[in-house]
Amino acid sequence: MLRISTHIQKIRHLLKNSHVFELSGEVVQRLRWLLFAAEHSDNVSLTCRHFGISRTTFLRWKGRFDPNDPRSLVEQSRRPHTLRAAETDVRTIALIGALRREQPLISKQDIQKILHLREGIDLSPSTVGRVITRLGFFFADTPAHRRKRAEIEDRHLHALEESHPPPHPHRSVPEPMRDPQDIPLLTHTRLAS
Repeated sequence: MLRISTHIQKIRHLLKNSHVFELSGEVVQRLRWLLFAAEHSDNVSLTCRHFGISRTTFLRWKGRFDPNDPRSLVEQSRRPHTLRAAETDVRTIALIGALRREQPLISKQDIQKILHLREGIDLSPSTVGRVITRLGFFFADTPAHRRKRAEIEDRHLHALEESHPPPHPHRSVPEPMRDPQDIPLLTHTRLAS
């Protein structure tokens, strides 16, 4: 019983001093889950019902929790530490794009065969398909290709919006860009020495 009460005291201390530790609202919420469970004999089912969370979620955070390190409840990035670089060379990608422009409905299997016979390039049809999808080689005037082009455009716009958030409402808005023709050309003159 002593271990449980010490555990509860540590969690209460973290919650009480959450502003000192600069804990986010998500971390505070997770501390509340753990405190509730500790105060109710570690009853996982009761805790999950009370907070409306899954058992898996609760048990994951309970397993990660270190009472001496409140950062143990901070969400970690799920992105892999290393990402594979695309192995398809630029020339091959250009050939795939050219074939799709010439024949917009040509299949990935046919492109793979053409690349093998004409250029001696050995790629799997799956690799050809990934290149087509990743680079948006959808040039046909069909409903499917129009939809895929629209999806790609939406992804690009969404990524652009995330990388350039709207200006803060209380800050001044920058002056709109002028037409390049209106900007006077600077001339360089050489000074006589």
